[in-house]
Amino acid sequence: MHGRRRSPRSIARACMIAEGGGYMRDYTEDTHGRITRVDFDYIRQT
Repeated sequence: MHGRRRSPRSIARACMIAEGGGYMRDYTEDTHGRITRVDFDYIRQT
């Protein structure tokens, strides 16, 4: 978030504050199945 390292808990807490939608986690794994990246995709309800 904003170029700084954050814990998953602090990211989730910040995302819950958003209005009008929510966030879905999107995990990227390496060839060994280890998570190397977590993205949060904004999902808006229509």
